[in-house]
Amino acid sequence: MRAVFADTFYFLALLNRRDSHHDRAVAESRKRGLQLVTTDLIIVELADALCKPDYRQEVIAIWRILETDNDSSVVEVSAALLRKGRLRGSHY
Repeated sequence: MRAVFADTFYFLALLNRRDSHHDRAVAESRKRGLQLVTTDLIIVELADALCKPDYRQEVIAIWRILETDNDSSVVEVSAALLRKGRLRGSHY
């Protein structure tokens, strides 16, 4: 199984049929053998982008799927993980 990182861009394209990247996001979501990896902060960012009442149930549904699906995982972003990422990024 190959792990792939799903960011806010991916989820917005997946949910928005008018997004120019929607078809590609849907095609990627249907591929077998992928483990979708995202973070709780990505889901929060998605919820912020889709905060209107019409979209709230979709965000909740995605979150539930990600939490229960064996082929996906949501990484909890801790202060230590943020620090590690910031330190790693300073080497570039």
